[in-house]
Amino acid sequence: MQHYSLIFAALSAFSLLVFFLSVRAHADRLRNCFLLALILVFLIMSAATAVTLQFVKILFICLTAAFMTLLLLSLVLMGSGIVMCLRESGHWRNALTVLIGLLLACGDLGMFALLRKTLFAPIADPAFCLVGSAGLIYSALLFGSFFLYILVLPLFSRLGSFHTILVHGCALIHGDQISRILAERLETAILLYRPNADRARIVVSGGQGDDETITEAAAMYGYLREKNIPDERIICEDRSHSTEENLLYSMKLLPASYRSRIALVTSNYHLFRCLLQAREHGIVCSGFGAPVAAYYWPNAALREFAAIFSKKRYLFSALLGFFLFTGLLIGAYHIFAL
Repeated sequence: MQHYSLIFAALSAFSLLVFFLSVRAHADRLRNCFLLALILVFLIMSAATAVTLQFVKILFICLTAAFMTLLLLSLVLMGSGIVMCLRESGHWRNALTVLIGLLLACGDLGMFALLRKTLFAPIADPAFCLVGSAGLIYSALLFGSFFLYILVLPLFSRLGSFHTILVHGCALIHGDQISRILAERLETAILLYRPNADRARIVVSGGQGDDETITEAAAMYGYLREKNIPDERIICEDRSHSTEENLLYSMKLLPASYRSRIALVTSNYHLFRCLLQAREHGIVCSGFGAPVAAYYWPNAALREFAAIFSKKRYLFSALLGFFLFTGLLIGAYHIFAL
């Protein structure tokens, strides 16, 4: 099996190269998540085939890796939700994160125990084992690669000369005060503005929520003025209530000469979805993610995952990936196990 280990290692290195080139060229592509998953698969297969093992044992190694990934994810989600409830509020969204983490842990433990028992049973059901194993491993890859990608994506942001810096708003606290998350976004925008102060404009985008006394744009405008950003360099877009509206309504306010060299500024967990939606509407831009508190990130990343994969075309891509992965696993079973 040694030669298979070298082949998988080479495939992993090649996939890593393709991943870096793809992100540099198009950071707003879902394929980057799948490329990241492919790298992880090849790495695990390279390690598993480095020693002479039966196919069933290699499959068990992969199952164990998937089990540990999903278990770690569930624990992180539960921890994030609990800390959010204690530090922020007992909002149902925070409690829901704890519940989702608990359900994921229970499902992961139950499925792994069942597959482990079936896999090593004297009369194992190959169909159940293979499809069940594919489901568990693919789920771990999908969650793991998505979370890993939105974590590393801001590292690929490149500074440059920008005409427009678009800041996505988020909920105000106490109705009219800038939250820590929004302040980080604005500070990132200011850092991008300073080297381009002679020509750049900052667009602050955000309407008024039900529990807000002023618009998010107005609050952001006030923050920027306190930071000595000239009034004529700030454009307020105060009608939007979603990420998509942030983009579309802001673009309508920009002169033609300012619709190029655009920098999108949002929180790091939100950056991938912003770039996806910008591409959908033909907006060419660079993205910059502002940091958020570590305890907040898992909760927010889970919402981003749900928001992206709730769209039919991305859900279809994920399902297609599952069927392809299952087919590859069944093919490997017939090649190595029979």
